[in-house]
Amino acid sequence: MVFINGDTQIRIEPGPKGIATVWDKDILIYLQTIINDRIEKGLTVQRMIRFSAYDCLKVTGRGTGKHSYDLFINALDRLRSTNIVTNITSGNQRERGGFGWIESWRIIEEEKSDGRFIMKAVEVTLNDWMFRALVNDRRVLSINEDYFSIKGGLERRLYELARKHCGRQSRWTISLEKLAEKCGTTREARKLKADILAMQKKQPLPDYTIKIDEGRRRGQKISAQTVIFAPLTPVKTVYKRANLNISEATYSEAVRLYPGYDIEFICNAWKEWAKNKQHPQKPDQAFLAFCKKYASDNPILACG
Repeated sequence: MVFINGDTQIRIEPGPKGIATVWDKDILIYLQTIINDRIEKGLTVQRMIRFSAYDCLKVTGRGTGKHSYDLFINALDRLRSTNIVTNITSGNQRERGGFGWIESWRIIEEEKSDGRFIMKAVEVTLNDWMFRALVNDRRVLSINEDYFSIKGGLERRLYELARKHCGRQSRWTISLEKLAEKCGTTREARKLKADILAMQKKQPLPDYTIKIDEGRRRGQKISAQTVIFAPLTPVKTVYKRANLNISEATYSEAVRLYPGYDIEFICNAWKEWAKNKQHPQKPDQAFLAFCKKYASDNPILACG
């Protein structure tokens, strides 16, 4: 599986038990929640996280029987053994690197009086890139707990994309072809369209609606049709804090210019930076300039 974005190429290679799945990602979300909670409480954090497998299974809506624990261990193995290889070209230099979704995992078991071993604790060490993204760059998006109840893998990926790209916009639009690329699906455009039309009736995504724009022009390919995501809760058109006003158009422009970044976080960072400065006469331009510098200082090394 290969993703290409400008001069960046990312190749994802499966391990002995296959490639990590969207279901395995639940463990990463659970670990991200632990780290974020500790940061918000002012506690220290480290790459190695110790937790209860039972708690992880309950929070992510899994069963707690033996089969569920076996699946949990397989998921840890796939997260570690899936290899992400990056190839980044800048000017006359090229940088190559590789890592797994997690660096390592360890399970501590305890023998009971009847001779059975039970899982006492789990230790997972995050890779350096993910840890820095969570702690230093604060690239964290909260999700609706109903996410773990979404049954379909495609629906889960669509929710993630809506959560990332809608932000404070009243809607987010994308062509069916581009959406297929972001989902990593190989389904034909007509079949993907049929899937989304079925979702359009059921609306399975928490917090967001999804629909196909049926205003197809004559001769337009199905893959060029537009998919529209919109938040269920109305979005205010202006972001206000003291004398800093950012228009929705500016916010949308930032989302377009810097895909993959949490613009809501950047906006909050800009406000914190600007509140001790002389308020700019043109806040929209100042905000976009801040976004440009932030993206330059914090390059994304993985496609979203």
